[in-house]
Amino acid sequence: MFGTPNNGTPWADVRDMAESLLTYAMNGAVFLKPWMFVLNLVGKLVGGTQTSLKQMDIKTGIYGLLNDGTDPGIPYVIVAGNTKEIIPKFEETASLLSRLFTRLRKRGAYDALDSFLFKEANDIAVTNKSIVDLLNASGWKTKPEVFYTACDHLNYFNNEKAMSTL
Repeated sequence: MFGTPNNGTPWADVRDMAESLLTYAMNGAVFLKPWMFVLNLVGKLVGGTQTSLKQMDIKTGIYGLLNDGTDPGIPYVIVAGNTKEIIPKFEETASLLSRLFTRLRKRGAYDALDSFLFKEANDIAVTNKSIVDLLNASGWKTKPEVFYTACDHLNYFNNEKAMSTL
Protein backbone atom coordinates (compact mmCIF):
# COMPACT_ATOMS: atom_id res chain seq x y z
CA MET A 1 0.00 0.00 0.00
CA PHE A 2 1.53 3.29 -1.11
CA GLY A 3 0.21 6.15 1.03
CA THR A 4 -3.18 4.51 1.58
CA PRO A 5 -5.20 6.62 4.05
CA ASN A 6 -6.29 3.72 6.27
CA ASN A 7 -7.68 6.13 8.85
CA GLY A 8 -8.86 9.11 6.82
CA THR A 9 -7.26 12.37 5.81
CA PRO A 10 -7.75 15.99 6.92
CA TRP A 11 -8.44 16.99 3.31
CA ALA A 12 -12.09 16.04 3.87
CA ASP A 13 -12.24 18.67 6.63
CA VAL A 14 -10.63 21.25 4.33
CA ARG A 15 -13.35 20.52 1.77
CA ASP A 16 -16.09 21.05 4.34
CA MET A 17 -14.54 24.32 5.50
CA ALA A 18 -14.07 25.60 1.93
CA GLU A 19 -17.66 24.70 1.06
CA SER A 20 -18.98 26.65 4.06
CA LEU A 21 -16.83 29.70 3.33
CA LEU A 22 -17.80 29.64 -0.34
CA THR A 23 -21.49 29.48 0.57
CA TYR A 24 -21.18 32.55 2.81
CA ALA A 25 -19.18 34.41 0.16
CA MET A 26 -21.66 33.65 -2.63
CA ASN A 27 -24.68 34.62 -0.54
CA GLY A 28 -23.24 38.09 -0.06
CA ALA A 29 -21.86 38.55 -3.57
CA VAL A 30 -24.46 40.41 -5.62
CA PHE A 31 -22.15 40.54 -8.65
CA LEU A 32 -22.32 36.71 -8.92
CA LYS A 33 -26.11 36.60 -9.41
CA PRO A 34 -25.99 36.71 -13.25
CA TRP A 35 -23.45 33.87 -13.23
CA MET A 36 -25.29 31.54 -10.83
CA PHE A 37 -26.46 29.21 -13.63
CA VAL A 38 -22.90 28.74 -14.92
CA LEU A 39 -21.53 28.33 -11.38
CA ASN A 40 -24.24 25.74 -10.65
CA LEU A 41 -23.19 23.73 -13.73
CA VAL A 42 -19.54 23.88 -12.69
CA GLY A 43 -20.54 22.69 -9.22
CA LYS A 44 -22.34 19.68 -10.70
CA LEU A 45 -19.30 18.81 -12.82
CA VAL A 46 -17.04 18.94 -9.77
CA GLY A 47 -19.51 16.88 -7.72
CA GLY A 48 -17.63 13.62 -8.34
CA THR A 49 -14.51 14.88 -6.61
CA GLN A 50 -16.58 15.97 -3.64
CA THR A 51 -17.91 12.41 -3.29
CA SER A 52 -14.32 11.14 -3.12
CA LEU A 53 -13.40 13.72 -0.50
CA LYS A 54 -16.46 12.82 1.59
CA GLN A 55 -15.41 9.16 1.48
CA MET A 56 -11.96 10.13 2.82
CA ASP A 57 -13.44 11.53 6.04
CA ILE A 58 -12.64 9.22 8.97
CA LYS A 59 -16.03 9.75 10.64
CA THR A 60 -18.40 9.51 7.67
CA GLY A 61 -16.27 7.80 5.04
CA ILE A 62 -15.81 4.18 4.08
CA TYR A 63 -12.95 3.42 6.48
CA GLY A 64 -15.11 1.41 8.88
CA LEU A 65 -15.72 -1.07 6.07
CA LEU A 66 -12.20 -1.12 4.67
CA ASN A 67 -10.23 -1.12 7.93
CA ASP A 68 -12.34 -3.38 10.12
CA GLY A 69 -9.42 -5.24 11.71
CA THR A 70 -9.94 -8.52 9.88
CA ASP A 71 -6.72 -10.40 9.14
CA PRO A 72 -6.43 -10.37 5.33
CA GLY A 73 -4.42 -13.60 5.34
CA ILE A 74 -1.81 -12.17 2.98
CA PRO A 75 1.33 -10.14 3.68
CA TYR A 76 0.88 -6.36 3.63
CA VAL A 77 3.69 -3.96 2.74
CA ILE A 78 3.04 -0.33 3.65
CA VAL A 79 5.11 2.49 2.17
CA ALA A 80 4.61 5.88 3.83
CA GLY A 81 6.08 9.03 2.32
CA ASN A 82 7.39 11.82 4.50
CA THR A 83 7.77 15.31 3.05
CA LYS A 84 9.93 16.41 5.99
CA GLU A 85 12.66 14.07 4.75
CA ILE A 86 12.73 15.51 1.23
CA ILE A 87 15.98 17.42 0.81
CA PRO A 88 16.02 19.72 -2.23
CA LYS A 89 19.42 19.85 -3.91
CA PHE A 90 20.47 23.48 -4.01
CA GLU A 91 23.26 24.67 -6.20
CA GLU A 92 26.22 25.19 -3.92
CA THR A 93 27.42 28.25 -5.80
CA ALA A 94 24.07 30.06 -5.73
CA SER A 95 23.78 33.30 -3.82
CA LEU A 96 22.06 33.40 -0.44
CA LEU A 97 18.99 35.13 -1.91
CA SER A 98 18.80 32.62 -4.76
CA ARG A 99 19.01 29.69 -2.31
CA LEU A 100 16.25 31.24 -0.19
CA PHE A 101 13.91 31.59 -3.18
CA THR A 102 14.78 28.07 -4.35
CA ARG A 103 13.95 26.66 -0.91
CA LEU A 104 10.64 28.51 -0.80
CA ARG A 105 9.76 27.30 -4.28
CA LYS A 106 10.71 23.66 -3.61
CA ARG A 107 9.66 23.26 0.05
CA GLY A 108 7.10 26.04 0.50
CA ALA A 109 3.98 23.94 -0.09
CA TYR A 110 5.31 21.09 2.05
CA ASP A 111 6.20 23.42 4.93
CA ALA A 112 2.83 25.20 4.75
CA LEU A 113 0.90 21.91 4.83
CA ASP A 114 3.07 20.65 7.72
CA SER A 115 2.38 23.80 9.72
CA PHE A 116 -1.30 24.43 9.06
CA LEU A 117 -3.00 21.16 8.12
CA PHE A 118 -1.18 18.05 9.24
CA LYS A 119 1.08 19.13 12.15
CA GLU A 120 2.91 15.78 11.89
CA ALA A 121 4.79 13.64 9.36
CA ASN A 122 2.78 13.30 6.12
CA ASP A 123 2.94 12.73 2.38
CA ILE A 124 0.81 15.86 1.53
CA ALA A 125 -2.39 13.78 1.33
CA VAL A 126 -2.33 11.67 4.49
CA THR A 127 -0.49 11.61 7.82
CA ASN A 128 1.96 8.77 8.32
CA LYS A 129 -0.07 7.68 11.34
CA SER A 130 -3.15 7.23 9.14
CA ILE A 131 -1.13 5.29 6.57
CA VAL A 132 0.45 2.76 8.94
CA ASP A 133 -2.32 2.35 11.53
CA LEU A 134 -4.30 -0.78 10.67
CA LEU A 135 -6.95 -1.90 13.14
CA ASN A 136 -5.90 -5.05 15.07
CA ALA A 137 -2.81 -5.52 12.85
CA SER A 138 -0.84 -6.66 15.91
CA GLY A 139 -3.07 -9.77 15.97
CA TRP A 140 -2.58 -10.65 12.30
CA LYS A 141 -0.77 -13.89 11.48
CA THR A 142 1.61 -12.00 9.17
CA LYS A 143 2.36 -8.51 10.51
CA PRO A 144 2.47 -5.69 7.95
CA GLU A 145 5.93 -4.46 6.96
CA VAL A 146 6.24 -0.68 7.11
CA PHE A 147 8.75 1.40 5.15
CA TYR A 148 9.19 5.18 5.20
CA THR A 149 10.58 7.11 2.27
CA ALA A 150 11.35 10.74 1.45
CA CYS A 151 8.61 11.48 -1.08
CA ASP A 152 5.15 12.96 -1.37
CA HIS A 153 1.85 11.28 -2.22
CA LEU A 154 2.12 12.13 -5.92
CA ASN A 155 5.57 10.60 -6.46
CA TYR A 156 5.58 7.12 -4.93
CA PHE A 157 6.03 5.49 -8.33
CA ASN A 158 8.77 7.94 -9.33
CA ASN A 159 10.69 7.40 -6.10
CA GLU A 160 13.59 4.94 -6.33
CA LYS A 161 13.39 3.81 -2.69
CA ALA A 162 9.61 3.32 -2.81
CA MET A 163 9.85 1.32 -6.03
CA SER A 164 12.65 -0.89 -4.70
CA THR A 165 10.38 -1.70 -1.74
CA LEU A 166 7.67 -2.79 -4.17
